[in-house]
Amino acid sequence: MSATFKAHIQENGLGGWFIKITDLQTQEEIICNTLDEFSTQIEFMGAPYNNAIEVQWSKADNLTPEHFYEVKQQMAKINKELHQDD
Repeated sequence: MSATFKAHIQENGLGGWFIKITDLQTQEEIICNTLDEFSTQIEFMGAPYNNAIEVQWSKADNLTPEHFYEVKQQMAKINKELHQDD
């Protein structure tokens, strides 16, 4: 069985950002303040689905370009680390 999660990047009101993950099947929501936390939570939430998941990304209209770039750069770094042996 597979699942779809929504990952929505938002401003946190304190000068930073967070990602809200929503399991679209169960409507469970988790807030992640870092990409490391996101990685851990997405693995935990995906476990009941044997990690057969799809993540649909979106961002808040008020997300600053700087924060979007920061998240994008951090994700690229993590992706590179995960696939460096490929």
